[in-house]
Amino acid sequence: MKTILLGLLTLSFMIQSDFEYLLYKHINEVVDAELLYDESLPYSKVYTVKGEFRFMGESYQTLYLSTDKNDTIQNFSFAMNRIVDRSFYDEMVKEYGSPVVMYKSGEIISEDTGHIGGTETNPGILSKSTLAIRKECSFEEKPTSIIWDKKDYKIKVFIKYGTNLSNPTIIYIGNADFVLDKLRNEIQE
Repeated sequence: MKTILLGLLTLSFMIQSDFEYLLYKHINEVVDAELLYDESLPYSKVYTVKGEFRFMGESYQTLYLSTDKNDTIQNFSFAMNRIVDRSFYDEMVKEYGSPVVMYKSGEIISEDTGHIGGTETNPGILSKSTLAIRKECSFEEKPTSIIWDKKDYKIKVFIKYGTNLSNPTIIYIGNADFVLDKLRNEIQE
């Protein structure tokens, strides 16, 4: 019991203040990580850890950990139930420096709507996808993505604007492109 409690406290502390310590470590070093996706993904596995976590003063309950097939943690992601405002952005700049780039959606190239998982009597979930050209912008122009490029990892913040959105901000920390890198290597071989 002491080991589990100590492990939970250690994980909680690291995620709150020093999450990058776990990047590129084996998933076995994370207490209570539950496998979410394995066989359906060709190059990675996704685990979840449930709890009460904090990032830059904001709380969230589920941490997603993506590993390569050798179970080495490549990135973390989590969703926050708020849109990044100026004070949150300023705290991130204070902690990580200025972002390398911010983008907003530009000209819409295509839009598509459809239903996922529908039956004859139930239309399922309505889905909408929009493909747009992204344009560099400033924070005042309401970016939909903000990217920091640190020495050993990236931070990618994705923001949805609108009303009545659940979890409008998603944050990825780590090597978010490791699956794309695998695909590029396969194509080049």
